[in-house]
Amino acid sequence: MTVALLGEVPRGFKRESSKNDKRVTEKATAREFDRFSNGHYDIALCQVVSKSSEPISLLADLFVDPNEAGRLSENTLAPYGSTNLVIISKK
Repeated sequence: MTVALLGEVPRGFKRESSKNDKRVTEKATAREFDRFSNGHYDIALCQVVSKSSEPISLLADLFVDPNEAGRLSENTLAPYGSTNLVIISKK
């Protein structure tokens, strides 16, 4: 997950076409911009953008389904700031 957050292809994975998936919460929107797969797992790389004029705290759990795991680059966003989120799921 750390390698994907750096924008590099994780070992054993191949870059795939992004699904342009969008996940929305009350204070932020996560939009997929890159995707990797190894046949067993998918890794989606998303940009999370704050919709708030105040600083906000985020948890990856706000954007992932129960069968997924996620990790944010930063947990606190400045007003209208952004960070990256990586989501891994089993195929």
